[in-house]
Amino acid sequence: MKCLSPPSTKTNTRVLKEDFKVEPSNADAVVGTPLVLECQPPKSNPNPVITWEKNGRTIQPDDERVRILPDGNLMISPVVTGDEGNYRCVATIDVIGSETSSSARVDIHERPTILTQPEDITALPGETVTIDCNAQGEPPPSISWQKEGGTLPERRHSIRSTSLVISDAVWQDSGVYICTAENIWGSVRAEAEVDVNASPRFTVRPMDQTIREGEDIEVPCQAIGSPPPALMWKREGGEVITLLKYVEKNMLNFE
Repeated sequence: MKCLSPPSTKTNTRVLKEDFKVEPSNADAVVGTPLVLECQPPKSNPNPVITWEKNGRTIQPDDERVRILPDGNLMISPVVTGDEGNYRCVATIDVIGSETSSSARVDIHERPTILTQPEDITALPGETVTIDCNAQGEPPPSISWQKEGGTLPERRHSIRSTSLVISDAVWQDSGVYICTAENIWGSVRAEAEVDVNASPRFTVRPMDQTIREGEDIEVPCQAIGSPPPALMWKREGGEVITLLKYVEKNMLNFE
């Protein structure tokens, strides 16, 4: 007589136990930077296959910019504006089925970039000077203006949209103007030079001098203007002594 053991009650069950250990969280990402969405699926036997959905559609990893990491996390690098949307992690076991995580919202932001570079401007006294500067970003950046080493013309400047407008330009308005675009994710700046032409005027005038015969003499003379004026020396009632003496060479010498 043989003694037969009862049939085994063990079976190879395929189940998803418990809930997701870690579910994806809402995230803010900046264009050009990496983003990782975390997902740790429920325990199972065997381990589930992890996939991801964006806006209800299965994501197809490309092994370059969008990847599902071995631990189930989703990596996107670098982020682009089209990555904005709602993401879910899906854990699947053949035959048994799948479990889906809660949804996480990803919002994409952009650091400011300059779209229209301000251009250098040459103007005449009394003219209106307009310097354009356009930028983009998410959220849209604010635009501010300043003058390098100085202040904006008081009561003669205004900001129209994103452009700086200077009315009744004077020679003192010449200089470098700086446009700054800024949002919470960063800032960027651009520069333009303004040159307001001005008629020459003397800052140092020649003065009468009395000297002994044979002594050296220097006669200073300085003038300013925009563009810088050329200085010419001439003996009264006579010939031109020196042609095209510039401001840097403003001294008439007799030896």
